[in-house]
Amino acid sequence: MFNKKSKALWAAIGLLTVGFVPQAFAVGTDAGETISNTATVSYQVGGVDQEDVDSNEETFVVDRVIRMTLALDGNLGTAPVPGATSKITSYTLTNTSNAPLDFDLDAINAVNGDLVNPGPTNIGTDDQEGTNIIAFLDTNGNGVYDVGTDSLRIEDLGADDSVNVLVSIDIPSSVVDGETIGVVLTATATETNGDPLSQDTGANTSGMETIFGDATGVTDSDYDGKISVYGAYSISGANLSVAKSSTVIDDYVSSSNFKAIPGALVEYCIVVTNSNTATADATDVTVSDGVPLYTSFEASSVATGSGTTCGSSADAPSLGDESGGTVTATFPTVSPGESVWVSFQVTID
Repeated sequence: MFNKKSKALWAAIGLLTVGFVPQAFAVGTDAGETISNTATVSYQVGGVDQEDVDSNEETFVVDRVIRMTLALDGNLGTAPVPGATSKITSYTLTNTSNAPLDFDLDAINAVNGDLVNPGPTNIGTDDQEGTNIIAFLDTNGNGVYDVGTDSLRIEDLGADDSVNVLVSIDIPSSVVDGETIGVVLTATATETNGDPLSQDTGANTSGMETIFGDATGVTDSDYDGKISVYGAYSISGANLSVAKSSTVIDDYVSSSNFKAIPGALVEYCIVVTNSNTATADATDVTVSDGVPLYTSFEASSVATGSGTTCGSSADAPSLGDESGGTVTATFPTVSPGESVWVSFQVTID
């Protein structure tokens, strides 16, 4: 059995290993092992050796101490994009107990406002929630969760053995660049039938007993038969803004200060900007604008370019088009800090 000093030592070791890949070490004598010995007394009478006297055989069984570590495999620095599905991250669960154990797995969203620290670098404060979060054992090794094939619990993990646990999460399309989704992965030691373990708190007996020696996790306490660790996802996205303006470029009546009268020519200018604080390119950017009522589209008037002012360049990869009363233009990539524009002309009916 552990004394208080031993428990404190293991708690300190456990706290240091959460969030880092645990190092393998000997877990000690297997639980259930019988330890026995007999004392022998030898003596003389009148200088003559007498027959040895043996004590009774004293026997006890090594108790089971429940310990485990759980660590993220590396840092979650690679950011998913809004709308990503089945984003997979990997963790290592190590049974540092002195007996084989089963574990239930559970992954949930972190509490909004919590500072989530999944590794050497703080990702940030949780401010969004993921969906369809699943912790599983990748039974078939294909790197995705397969219902009915992959297991949601770990069975018969040997003493000092480790297993790879995967967490799958979907990223809502509503999250934006720079927001953080935190998750909490928890492994709970169980009996083989799935029931949570309970520890023996009474006086020690000669039989095998169970004691919790696990450390504190991010959401669980020490000596509770479970361990928890953060995972966090900093969203990498594009921040697009769209500005549209119109200018009467000729009314065919005035010499200047043209007015929006029937027959006047009007040019629309649409500028799309990816913020310089964004962390991802916007790709396959398509601008669509319906030709408004009471106007007629001017054939071959669609132009595109890069920059924040329409007509400032004409080096965009597409000249755009009008079909069925809608003007469209496509840009393969708009990088952070870049702007592109589309212009077209209509005549007021």
